[in-house]
Amino acid sequence: LAPGRYDATVTVDAGAAGRQSLPVTLTVQAAPQQQPARPAVTSTINSATLSESAFVRGSLATIKGSFDGRQRSATFDNVAARILYEDSKQLNVVVPADLAARSTAQVVVTVDGVSSLPKTVSIADAAPGIFRGGIMNQDGSANQIESPATAGTVLVIYATGLLPPEGGRVEVRLHDVWIADLDYAGAAPTLPGV
Repeated sequence: LAPGRYDATVTVDAGAAGRQSLPVTLTVQAAPQQQPARPAVTSTINSATLSESAFVRGSLATIKGSFDGRQRSATFDNVAARILYEDSKQLNVVVPADLAARSTAQVVVTVDGVSSLPKTVSIADAAPGIFRGGIMNQDGSANQIESPATAGTVLVIYATGLLPPEGGRVEVRLHDVWIADLDYAGAAPTLPGV
């Protein structure tokens, strides 16, 4: 029934014992509105290493927690982060580039208009993390024990947190050998935050 007042009559027929009619009033109230659960940020980790570390502007961060709902967003000090992946327990985001001159930021996740409590994260100019399976041989195969690189060939390393958006210098060392000539060190054109 819809909320409101309903008047009715209940008739009891007891056969030979008699019949009686009783007036009845029924009041129906609207169900109380249930408050949506507050989203909760439980951890913030480097998307490559899956460990807690400082974040670099423009790098990839994974935010874990409870994010049940339909519309999700994340901010770092009220600056919107680009969401690359989302579900009810995880957001993968690009850390906003507009966090210059900060050593910390407050991460807040908002779900269907309800915001989480802020979580403080560290911001750094470099906090490199190489993705698991993110070192590729020149022929495109994954670099591993079964398919090592051949001396003199090119390696491609996919990482996040190497440089802030304005760039900088990248140095690479393989075991105890510094690589003097890098063919390229910069953003992966089709992979945001990498």
